[in-house]
Amino acid sequence: MNSCNLPSSARRVCANRLGSARLAHILGIVAPLFLSAGCVTAATEETNSVRTDGLVRSDGLLTKSLLNVSRETVLSARTVRIVPTQFSSTIGDTGMGTGQHALVANAVDRALCMALGERLQIVAGDGADITVRATVTRATPTNTAAAGLSQAASLAVPLLLPGTPVYVPRLPIGLGSLSVQADARDRRGRRAAAMMWERTADIITSSPRVSTDGDAYDLAGIFGADFASLLVTGESPFNGEPRLPFKEMAHALGIGPGVEACRAYGSPPGLKGLAGRRIGLPPDWTDQGAPIPGNAL
Repeated sequence: MNSCNLPSSARRVCANRLGSARLAHILGIVAPLFLSAGCVTAATEETNSVRTDGLVRSDGLLTKSLLNVSRETVLSARTVRIVPTQFSSTIGDTGMGTGQHALVANAVDRALCMALGERLQIVAGDGADITVRATVTRATPTNTAAAGLSQAASLAVPLLLPGTPVYVPRLPIGLGSLSVQADARDRRGRRAAAMMWERTADIITSSPRVSTDGDAYDLAGIFGADFASLLVTGESPFNGEPRLPFKEMAHALGIGPGVEACRAYGSPPGLKGLAGRRIGLPPDWTDQGAPIPGNAL
């Protein structure tokens, strides 16, 4: 006998229970995929600016990193200079064009600038208390076909199951990744902080963009916020419980004390950027990048 052959007053309760059971079943399938998507290995190749000596493992839920920080040095700093982020000359084929590389690098710089501006004064030229350099050492492209299918599924499922609160995870294939190495040096050139950072897009928190640089672009902003947090607080950004990204959301909307100082990196995409990310638009549809190529503080 069908358990939903009930009076109309009870059928709604039954429908809700079926919806919850359906959701639980989906989450039971998704959870292992979600956890495995975060299991990446941090890139530890040395670059001209970052060496592995003295770095210690400090991982987040989805991020792998090696880092080191002189808490006294970074907390005593009042000014910071950001050297334009570059892609390593040995990175090889990323499946992205030169313009996409520039947009990803600028996303790193803008995120650094906005977050560092919460406590530090952003300055140009020599004479800053600390100077920050970042290098992209690895980037894998987003599979646009898989991203498109994920977007289609996220639109179709709510239509097929109206009224049922079902979250549609991203397909666990074709996920892009990004590895960045960065350091901060004091006025005398001594290392004040360093980080080797790597993260792969995941099926829960990463919105699929139909562009090969989609994941790398979004991850660039996450890296910028993580490294800036290390410099602003003097502590690993992965210590303690995961936090909600309220400041990052504000920065994406162009809200924060460092906004004016960060104009060299172009205006944050704002609401159109958040909407574009949600529906899978390529980054360059909503982010025009730096006003002048290569212009930075």
